[in-house]
Amino acid sequence: MSPAIAARLKAFGAHLLLSATIIGLFMLLVFSVWYPAPFDAIYEVWDVLRLVVGVDLIIGPLLTLVIFNIAKPRRELARDVSIIILLQLSALGWGGWSTYQGRPVYVVYAAGQFQPVHREDYRAEGMDEALLSSPFTPPQLVYLRPPLDQAEAERLVLDYMNDRDLEMLFHGDRYQPLQRHMARMRDSALKPTELLGRESVARFLEGRDGQAIIFHRFSHAYIGGLLALSSESGEVLGFVRDQVE
Repeated sequence: MSPAIAARLKAFGAHLLLSATIIGLFMLLVFSVWYPAPFDAIYEVWDVLRLVVGVDLIIGPLLTLVIFNIAKPRRELARDVSIIILLQLSALGWGGWSTYQGRPVYVVYAAGQFQPVHREDYRAEGMDEALLSSPFTPPQLVYLRPPLDQAEAERLVLDYMNDRDLEMLFHGDRYQPLQRHMARMRDSALKPTELLGRESVARFLEGRDGQAIIFHRFSHAYIGGLLALSSESGEVLGFVRDQVE
C-alpha cells in the first residue's frame, strides 16, 4: 500500500472514530434525556436526526477520504478539512437546536388528558422561565392542581377571557408531581369498555400479564393516542398511537 493511500485511510478512520463518538454522545443525550421512550416514538425524533447522522457520520468521513492527500500543501489540506468539519457542525447544531427547542419539558395532566409543554412554549406563552428544568432533566409528568375554591376558579376564567392570564395548561405554579395523585389517575383512567376493539392496545398488552396498567389520552397538535402508565408508580410504560381509519 502506498504512503498516500495509507495516510488517506488513516485520516478517514480517525475522522470516522471522532464523528461516531460525538454523534454517539449526542444520541445518548437525545434518546435518554430529551426524548426517553416512548417520547422518541411520539415525536418521531429519528426523522429529524436522520439528516444529522447522514452528514456527520457518513458524508463527513467519506469526504475526508476523497479529499485527503498528503501531496497537497498543508494550508490547502487544512482548509478542505475545515470546510468538512464546518458542514458537520452545522448539521449537528441544526439538529441539536431543533430537538432541544421541541422537546417536552413537562407532560401535564389537565382536563382529562395529558398534554405536553415544550421549551419553546415558555417564551411564546409568556411563562415563567424560572420553571424551566435543566437541559439534562427528562420530561416531567405533572398534575395540574385544580382551583382551590370557587373564587380562584372564577378569577382564572375571567383573567383568561380578558387576555390577562395564560391558558390553563401553562400555569406552571399549579404543577404538582403526578405521583401524588395516582388515586385520581386510576379513577379517571379509560375504562376497559372504552378500550375494546383497539387492536393497537391489545398488541401493546401482549406479554404484559400481571402488570397493572392504566391508559390516559395524550394529545398535542397532530399527535394523538394513549399514554400507558403504571397504575402504582405513574411510570410511563409506552404509547399507543391513534389508529388511522
